[in-house]
Amino acid sequence: MSALGRATLRPAKEADEGWLWHLANDPAVRLGSLSTAPIPRGEHQSWMAHLLRSEAVHRILELQGVPVGWARVEPSGGGGRVSVALFPGARRRGWGTPLIRVVTTLACDRGWSPITAEIRPENVGSRRAFVAAGYHLHGEADGPYRVLYRAG
Repeated sequence: MSALGRATLRPAKEADEGWLWHLANDPAVRLGSLSTAPIPRGEHQSWMAHLLRSEAVHRILELQGVPVGWARVEPSGGGGRVSVALFPGARRRGWGTPLIRVVTTLACDRGWSPITAEIRPENVGSRRAFVAAGYHLHGEADGPYRVLYRAG
């Protein structure tokens, strides 16, 4: 477990699946995601079980022992793809950027490069958080709906 100011970061565990499913289906999270469709519970449970067995880097952000967000980097072609989500009460409070930095650093420490994020152009908050975490605009991926960012 590592500290981040008054927040705590820890790896995700199986018991987190339920609240992570709720976070994944938060309307703002769905709207900012590459796939905006709701995620069925069974599909999320299978995905989470796979994630926990994989090499993925994942951290839960807790404030006073209450989970309020998470970020992950999944391996992809020698590098990794990062994703982050925060519950409404934790948004716009400066938590996204350090959370992104931590998982990016952990993935880079494993030798994964580049670390990328695909962000919808209209997701201004996410774009700002990634830029503040050291990511740079790299171009568009899969048409005009996703903007590719790279760390470093």
